[in-house]
Amino acid sequence: MARPIQYDPEEVLTQAMNIFWEKGYEQTSIQDIVAITGLKPGSIYNLYGNKEGLFEAVLALYSEQALKVAKGILVVNDEALKNVEIFLHKVVIASIADEKTHGCLMVKTLLTASHKDEKIQESITKVFEEVETLLCNVLEEAKKKGMTTVEPELFARLIIITLYGAHVYYKTSKDTVALQESVDVLLDTLRPSHILRKPNFTS
Repeated sequence: MARPIQYDPEEVLTQAMNIFWEKGYEQTSIQDIVAITGLKPGSIYNLYGNKEGLFEAVLALYSEQALKVAKGILVVNDEALKNVEIFLHKVVIASIADEKTHGCLMVKTLLTASHKDEKIQESITKVFEEVETLLCNVLEEAKKKGMTTVEPELFARLIIITLYGAHVYYKTSKDTVALQESVDVLLDTLRPSHILRKPNFTS
């Protein structure tokens, strides 16, 4: 009797995530997955059905991790505006400029994949809606405390739109300084006028 395959599901998904993240959904083959995970093609199909099924499982893990990171940055203390600043710099600048991944896996998937799988689209949209709600809640608290005068719902949506737009811009320009400038302008809009600062693009 054949022995059952021994594998760590989360490790397999993390390995698959890395290759999807680096190469993109459509450019990643089952052979790539086999090479990075060590699983045989038959095992991958038995576990996930097909490449799309594997990618859905990868996105579920990535989404869970992304929300955990967002909450870890945005909901840690009463420094709401500082938390939003850290979030923007980490998510919009640091992740997009990463030479290996070039940004958020979910945004890259929406921008580059030509497949129209509704489950994948819905799962990605749901995560961004949760992040937008999280940002809105943080900004509402900041507004109550007089830390900002922006409309929380509108500004939270603006941050999400900036996240999408930054990926597209960097894809063609590779200009990290421009990303920094845009984020600094966005943050100055968030601050009340009496604490506006001049963006420092040289730091």
